Amino acid sequence: MSIKITQWTIFILTVALVVTVIAMLSWYFIEGEGIKSELNASNNIINSPSNKILIGCDKFSPEIMTITVGQSITFINRGCADSQIVSEYPQARYVPQIITNVLEKDESFSISFPLPGEWAYYDGLDIDKKGRVIIQ
Repeated sequence: MSIKITQWTIFILTVALVVTVIAMLSWYFIEGEGIKSELNASNNIINSPSNKILIGCDKFSPEIMTITVGQSITFINRGCADSQIVSEYPQARYVPQIITNVLEKDESFSISFPLPGEWAYYDGLDIDKKGRVIIQ
């Protein structure tokens, strides 16, 4: 019995391989180098054990993070462009008004939260990217 491999078969296998690689790379960059997150099913909040918020091409990941008083978070720019973290206006009373320097790819910024509450933020260079930190 002989197996006949045609150009069409090779093409289909190549396309399948390329699609698989693209899917894996997309997950890698969106989810952030294998940083494990877990979904809190009761309120759809993602808790990241490492307290890292990744800045992606079109969103923060996770968009909502819950931490405890005294912890800090670190924003890491893994996106397609520069980014700038800006706190939403009312939270300026809760945490000093934050407007970071422009974060280029792979640059980071950390902030600590000494009091409970909520802190909303957005990307000053792409205002459609928004997020929130819940401090318990």
